[in-house]
Amino acid sequence: MMKRRLRSHFVIFLTVFCLSVLYTLFFLTGKPVIFGLNILNRERTGAHSPLSLDAVDQRQDGVIEITGTTKDIDSKLRQRSDRIEFRIFKESGDHLMYSYDLLLTSLPWESNPSNLAKFREKLLNHTNSTFQDEFVLTRRNVRVGEKLPFTYSNTRPNSKKEVFYKLSKRFIKDDVPPNSPLSGKRYKRCSVVGNGGILSYSSCGKEIDQSDYVIRSNLPPLRPHAADAGWKTNLTTMNPSVADHRFNNLKTKADANEFVKVIGDYYGVLWMPCVGSPARIKLCFKAKHTLDRYGVRNPKTSIANPFHYLAIIDFWKSRNMTIFPTTGFYMTHLALTMCEETHLYGFWPFPYRVPDRVTDPWTNTMRNVKYHYFDKIGSNKAHSMNDEFAVLLQMHVMGLLKLHVRDCDV
Repeated sequence: MMKRRLRSHFVIFLTVFCLSVLYTLFFLTGKPVIFGLNILNRERTGAHSPLSLDAVDQRQDGVIEITGTTKDIDSKLRQRSDRIEFRIFKESGDHLMYSYDLLLTSLPWESNPSNLAKFREKLLNHTNSTFQDEFVLTRRNVRVGEKLPFTYSNTRPNSKKEVFYKLSKRFIKDDVPPNSPLSGKRYKRCSVVGNGGILSYSSCGKEIDQSDYVIRSNLPPLRPHAADAGWKTNLTTMNPSVADHRFNNLKTKADANEFVKVIGDYYGVLWMPCVGSPARIKLCFKAKHTLDRYGVRNPKTSIANPFHYLAIIDFWKSRNMTIFPTTGFYMTHLALTMCEETHLYGFWPFPYRVPDRVTDPWTNTMRNVKYHYFDKIGSNKAHSMNDEFAVLLQMHVMGLLKLHVRDCDV
C-alpha cells in the first residue's frame, strides 16, 4: 500500500515539475512552445503504471504536445494576489499538497474536445457498449434466466468462487424498464458532486446548480448543505448500506415513511447497485419496492448493471488500477460520455488542503479536511482514493474534465 501511494505521489509530483518547466519556458520566451508530457507514455512510465491512459495521440517519440502563450498563463497567475505570499509548512507532505494545488489552480484550464473524443472511443471499444444505454439494467441488455455477477463479491481478492443472481420473470417485469432513462441524452455542462470535505464552506452550491446535469453519490443530505454543495439533482446513487445506516433496514413503517420523505428531495434517476453483494441485495430490493409501493415516480429507480460496472473495472485493471473503484469515479465516466464539459466538485482524497487565502503566512497554512462534508465518518479503505485522484488529475491536465478544489467565491 505504501509503495503504491509513493509511486502515485511521485508520478504526480513529476507532472507538477514538468508543468512548472513549461510555465518557465512560456515566461522566458513569450512564444508558443511545445513541451513533452510523458504521463501517458507507457514505455517511459512503465507498462504497469495505473496512470497510463493512452487517451490522446502521441508523436513518434512518445510525447504529448502542449501549446500556449505567456500572456494566457501569466495573466491568470497575476489575478491571484495570494500567489505573492510565502507559505511555511511543517510537514514534508504539505509541500506535495501545495504542488497539487498549484497544478490545479495556477494554469488556465481549457476543455479539449479532441482528447475527450479519443477517450470516449477507447472506453467504447473496451466495453463494447455505450455508457448511457448499459449503466442500468433494461430489457434490452438482460433476459429471463440470465445470471448476473455480484460486482463486489466477485472482485474481492479473497473470493473463493463466483456468485450470481438469477433473473426471474417477475423481476424482469416489475424491476427492469424497457430502456435506459439516459439513452441518447447529451448535455453541455455536467457536474459530478463528490462527498469530500473540501466542499465544506466552499460556497459552490450556486455554481453547481447552474449545470445542465448534476450527479450525486450515495444520497447525501441536501438541505443543510445547499450553499456549499447545491440543491439540484438529476441522478443520485444510493448504496444499500444507506438503508441500513440511516433508515434502520426499513424495519418499521416509521422507517419507511422517513425514507420516502428523504427521497422526496431528489429528482431524476435514483441509481441503486443492488447486485453488488449477496448480503445486501434483499435490502436494496426492499428499498426499491418501498418506493414503488408508496407511488414514488420521481426520482425513478434504476438498478445498476453489474456487467457494465465490471467492464469499467476491467478497463482500469488493464491499466493496473486493481482496487475496487468508488461510485463517484464510475459516475465520472458517465458524465464524460454524455457531456461536452464535465466538472468535478468534492473530489479530494487528502485530510488537508491549501487554504484559498493566507491569513498567517508564517505558520502551517494547511487546512484540515473531513472525509465527508456532511458527516464525521472516517475514510473507506476499500477504495484507493489516491490512485483515482491521480487519474482524475491527469484528465484535468488533458482537458477531459475540470477538478474544482478551491472555494467558489474567491
